[in-house]
Amino acid sequence: MPEESSQDVTQYDNISKDIPAEVNLLHDFSHGLLSEDKSLIENFPKLDSFLTPLESELGLPKAFFRGLLDENDWSFVIKLHSLIESAATRLLVVALGKPELEEIISRIELSGKTTGKLAFFKSLNLLDSESRGFIQKLSEVRNKLVHDVSNVSITLKEYVESLDDSEKKGFNTVLKWKHKNINEIDIQQNEGIHDVHAWIKFTCVMLIDKSQYKLAIWYGSIIILRKMYGKVLNSRAENTKKEIGEQLISLIEERIPKN
Repeated sequence: MPEESSQDVTQYDNISKDIPAEVNLLHDFSHGLLSEDKSLIENFPKLDSFLTPLESELGLPKAFFRGLLDENDWSFVIKLHSLIESAATRLLVVALGKPELEEIISRIELSGKTTGKLAFFKSLNLLDSESRGFIQKLSEVRNKLVHDVSNVSITLKEYVESLDDSEKKGFNTVLKWKHKNINEIDIQQNEGIHDVHAWIKFTCVMLIDKSQYKLAIWYGSIIILRKMYGKVLNSRAENTKKEIGEQLISLIEERIPKN
C-alpha cells in the first residue's frame, strides 16, 4: 500500500487559513525567543485546539499535554510516550472497527518494527514514515530513561550529548523532520493560507539548532497527535457510512418480494 502523502488533509491536518497567533509566535521565535516561555505557549490556542477532545477521549485531565512542559525531562518523556501510545491504541481500534480488541491492542509494543503498533500503522497506511520515525526516536529515549533509575535527573540535552556522532546526527535529523535548515521549509502555500505542520517543523528546526530538545519534541508531538486524531475521526466517519450502507441494503432486501 502506498505511503500516505504529507499533503493528505483531515479535519485536524495541516492546512489553516487563519492562524495569526501562530504566525506571531513564529515571528517571536525568529527573533530569539527560543525558550520555554509560557506566555508564548498560552497564546497558542488554535494549533492544539484538538487536544481537549482527544484528552477527554483518552480519559486525561484537560490541559494534560500543555502541562507536560512543567515536568522534568524524565517525566516529560515517560508521560508523553504514554500519551502517544494511548492515542495509537485508540487509532488502531477505531481504524480496525474492533472495539473488543482494545485490551489486546493496548498490550502491543508501540515501536516494534515488525510486530509493534508502528508496523500496523505502516501496513494500514495510517501514519507516514516521518511521523513513525519521530515516534521511534521517542521510544528509544523512553526505553533508555525508564530502564535505569539513575536517569531520573538526566536532561534531554545531556542524553543527546551522550550519543556518538552518528546517533546524534540521526536523532537530530528525525527531530528536524529531515530538514537541514529552515530555508528548506515553506510555511505559506498561498496568500493567507499556511501549512501548520510545515510551520511546526520550521519551529522544530530552530529549536534543535538551539539544543532545545524538550520543546522540539513537544511541538513535534502536536503533528503526531493531530494526525492520529484526524485519522480517528475519519475512520469513525467511514465506519458509520459503512454501517448505514449495510442497514440500507438489509432494509432493501427485506422489501424485495421473495420468489
